[in-house]
Amino acid sequence: MKRAISILIVIAMFCMVLAGCGTSSTPAPAPAAPAADGGNQPSGGEEPAPVSTTWGIEPMSKPVKINLGYFSGAYHSSPWYVMESKGWLDELGISLEYFSFISGPVMMEASNNWDICTTGAPGAIPGMLNYDVRLIGFCDEEASINMYVRPDSKLAQSGQGHFPDYPKMYGTQDDWKGLTVLLPVGTTAHQSLVTVLEEIGLTVNDVTMQNMDVTTALTAFKGGEGDMISVWTSTSIEAESLGYVRAASSRFDENHVIIPTTLCATDKALNDPLKHEAILKLWELYYRTLKWEKENLEEAAKLFAETCAIEGVSGADDYDLCYTSLKDWFFPKYLDEMIELMTTKGPDPAGLYEGEIGNGYNELFNTFDFFMSQQKYTIENRNFLIENNKIDSSIAEEVAAIIAAR
Repeated sequence: MKRAISILIVIAMFCMVLAGCGTSSTPAPAPAAPAADGGNQPSGGEEPAPVSTTWGIEPMSKPVKINLGYFSGAYHSSPWYVMESKGWLDELGISLEYFSFISGPVMMEASNNWDICTTGAPGAIPGMLNYDVRLIGFCDEEASINMYVRPDSKLAQSGQGHFPDYPKMYGTQDDWKGLTVLLPVGTTAHQSLVTVLEEIGLTVNDVTMQNMDVTTALTAFKGGEGDMISVWTSTSIEAESLGYVRAASSRFDENHVIIPTTLCATDKALNDPLKHEAILKLWELYYRTLKWEKENLEEAAKLFAETCAIEGVSGADDYDLCYTSLKDWFFPKYLDEMIELMTTKGPDPAGLYEGEIGNGYNELFNTFDFFMSQQKYTIENRNFLIENNKIDSSIAEEVAAIIAAR
């Protein structure tokens, strides 16, 4: 399989772009997903039944290349590599050109270069507010944003069990006070840290946040800087491999932090007839692939480790760690759930918008309202998202109609 890669280098105040993927090996065997015809074979003398594509998704009317904003080393980006490696994209007549990032806000700044992407909610928000980007779905709940300390730190030495509601958290309240935390400010790592602090009766004013991207934060931490890092996914995997102590986590069943990741597309791609057709197919295939990964953890972990190696994500190409993290930290959305979420409405739980809004907004606003409380956004920004249809249900609605007619 030939994998076309483009390397996009963007210099921003707090982020850097990783090198793009290189050429990979021959594709894996044909997918094991069910064919739409149920696998029926023609009997003697009959014309062969039409070949149907994976899960019944019809191939493109003509081949197309889609530019992909690829979040290196993230669970939510792994389906793209899986669907390519399994040959499902070739079957549909879709090829991908990869533009690799390790930061959602930087990805949004470069939105002229890609058609579709996945990123955390804090990355999607500036894309919707400042660029021609729309949110068309959600991917998973962030459960791999972890706060690590060194094993010999006072906080680690204090052990667990000091907070009855959060028994897996390390340290006492006094241990957390005064920490210097290395993290990318304005991201899910920021939201996770502040939420954890609030849960133990502290505020962001009780620590010092030092702004840097997750890769730089881990490198600096290894060099002795800071007392704690707040990092995600592949960087968390490397931190685990280095023996750092996971002091707290974004796992909603541990610390009740709920942060969605998002599937986004640009207006330009959505308004292009051929790319729009491809986005419909990719939308369905993406959610089917998420489920395939959870049902095929061993192969999914192998492919996840493989893409981390290609992307140059240090330490995250360890199969055993990838397997454990996909099994324990990966909570993806599935197709029926996503169609339901994106095509239904409900009241604004915060009571800030009169009347019903799409439930996609309610999913996002848990994160948006946090950053609004941090004075990063305003109520006018919030209303802008609703009034300009920035969470667009049309792709989910079209896919639902296609599936119903199949």
